[in-house]
Amino acid sequence: MQIIGINTENFRNLKPAKIGFGNQINVFLGDNGSGKTNLLEAVFVLLLGRSSRGASDTVMVNDESEYYRLEGNIEKGGVKNSLAVAYQRGGRKKITKDKVTIKNSELFGEHTVVLTGPEDSYILAGAPTRRREFINIYLSQASARYLSDLGDYQKVLAQ
Repeated sequence: MQIIGINTENFRNLKPAKIGFGNQINVFLGDNGSGKTNLLEAVFVLLLGRSSRGASDTVMVNDESEYYRLEGNIEKGGVKNSLAVAYQRGGRKKITKDKVTIKNSELFGEHTVVLTGPEDSYILAGAPTRRREFINIYLSQASARYLSDLGDYQKVLAQ
């Protein structure tokens, strides 16, 4: 899979931007707080419909805005698709693939995304619940059955 580009609007501290990616290695340089990690999180949200940091959609909306929108183009197996994820405060998140609304869970079967950084040291030293959350994200990408069973399990726990 290759991410061709992403457009960001009102996502965290990122200014509205159209960012293209090369087909090799892409390097992002900038001062602390300039948005490098937020850009990586935007890619994660675009591909999986959720934050890599476990943040709620409300938190990902720029403080001065009421919504965020991410649009991007990807190529996988020679097929190009457009994806969009949008969220408005107090509303629901809308995810589209080629302008057709899809469920968040459908993204998990389509893409495999791994994002980790120094702040993820809890995986080794933190609480077991944090490890399970981390592992659940990546196992859900590999197995639709696991994702379905996990959803059922979480509903039972909530009851």
